Amino acid sequence: MKHLLLFLALNCVLFGFSQENQTIEGKNYNLKTLVDGELSLYANANGDKNTFFISFKDQFEKITKNNYKVKYKQLIGHEFESKINQLNFRLRALITFTKQYNLSFKKENNGYLVRLGVFGGVSNTFLFNKPNGLTSDFNDERFTVLGAELEFFSLTKYKRHSLFLQLRQTLDQPDINFNLTQFTINHRFKFINSNKFNMFLETEFISLDFVKFDDVYEENDGSIITNNENSVALETPISFGLGMAYQIAPTVQVAVNYNDFYALAVEDNGETPIDFTLSLKFTL
Repeated sequence: MKHLLLFLALNCVLFGFSQENQTIEGKNYNLKTLVDGELSLYANANGDKNTFFISFKDQFEKITKNNYKVKYKQLIGHEFESKINQLNFRLRALITFTKQYNLSFKKENNGYLVRLGVFGGVSNTFLFNKPNGLTSDFNDERFTVLGAELEFFSLTKYKRHSLFLQLRQTLDQPDINFNLTQFTINHRFKFINSNKFNMFLETEFISLDFVKFDDVYEENDGSIITNNENSVALETPISFGLGMAYQIAPTVQVAVNYNDFYALAVEDNGETPIDFTLSLKFTL
């Protein structure tokens, strides 16, 4: 159940829409936010698919299939005129154009951007040694991992560098009650950095670990005792990973990572490091 709740919460972050009331051309509308930024896009909350709304610097305009190009040019000027002339009055096209404009605006104004990512994968917890109470084959196990990250970067300053915060959850195995939650602070260096594709080296500097597991041991009389153990640790692993990302849409990336294959400041469990994740990332 807790895994389902986590999944639903992430989807609410990614796909939830806010609503607000605005008076436009003398009429009150309940607007549903589709894109929030310097240039914002709204839908009519009553479900009218033939009418949308845009705002720029607190000025709102109602757009329809007959006037949307004129309204865009009036609102944001003629700098994007060629792209506006090619713009189709379809929801996906309007969302993509609005996001592209906001990215361009931030780039021109030296703005810093935020990218939200969600990921899943498999790991043998290479940098985590087996607690005494767990089975001897713990280090051979493969655990499912899920998580999310926030990456902070700029398109104009230090373009090859970014900082990101990551929340990572290792899920229980059917035969091993082991739960590891990690909050980490990391750096990403893009040694290949093109418009669509980049490869990068990641360094994990700080890790706050929350561990839960069943400590199982045998008493002298042969009885089996199970205790629920909890621990919290703050570490500076200085661990390294590699990854690559490809931009599949103006604000969407897909990435593959090989994480934590080597660490300078913590002892590993002696196994071959296995920690692969696939992620989807959205520029906010």
